[in-house]
Amino acid sequence: MAGLHHSVEHLEKVLTMLRQSLDHKDAAAIMLATREVGVAIDAVRARQSEVISPEIRSRLEAMVPMIENARMRVNVAADDVRRRIDHLAQQGVEQASSLYGRR
Repeated sequence: MAGLHHSVEHLEKVLTMLRQSLDHKDAAAIMLATREVGVAIDAVRARQSEVISPEIRSRLEAMVPMIENARMRVNVAADDVRRRIDHLAQQGVEQASSLYGRR
C-alpha cells in the first residue's frame, strides 16, 4: 500500500503543477504537466489491485473533479491555439495572394 500512497501523492503534486501552468498560460509547462499527469494516473492504475484504504479512496475521489477541470481547461486552451493558428494561416493566405497575385 505504500506504493499506492506514493503514487497518489505524486498524482496530487503533478495535478497542482498542471493547474499552476494553466493559470500562467505557459504552453511548455502545460504540455509537460499534461504528460506527467498521464504518467501519474497510469502509475495509480497499475496499483489498483492493491487494497485501497478509506483515506486513499477519499483522496482519489477528491481528485476526480480536479482532473475533469484540468481536462476541460487543457481542451479549451488547445482549441484556442488551433483557432489562432487557423486565423494566422488564413491571414497568410490572403496576404500572400495579394503580394504574389497576377497584376
